[in-house]
Amino acid sequence: MKITLQNCLPFIRYFQISSENVIDHLQPYRRILEDNLWDDIMKRLLFPNKPISAVILPPRVALTQTLPPRTTEPFSTIINEAQAAEIISWI
Repeated sequence: MKITLQNCLPFIRYFQISSENVIDHLQPYRRILEDNLWDDIMKRLLFPNKPISAVILPPRVALTQTLPPRTTEPFSTIINEAQAAEIISWI
């Protein structure tokens, strides 16, 4: 499994995982992690202010995209919305 996941493991933000989730979900996979990484994870949980040697990736930023406002102008000057709906029902 370690060989299969070796390209993905560096992208996991281990230090943003809660201590409860580390114990419940990460500890069973301890053997596929590097020893110094596991030591740093445990050190960070026990002593949050103590420096560690592992690279800490910054937390992901959730981008909120704003949608353009809806237009209230009529979509056609030839037919109205009811007629357009009837034409669409034929398709």
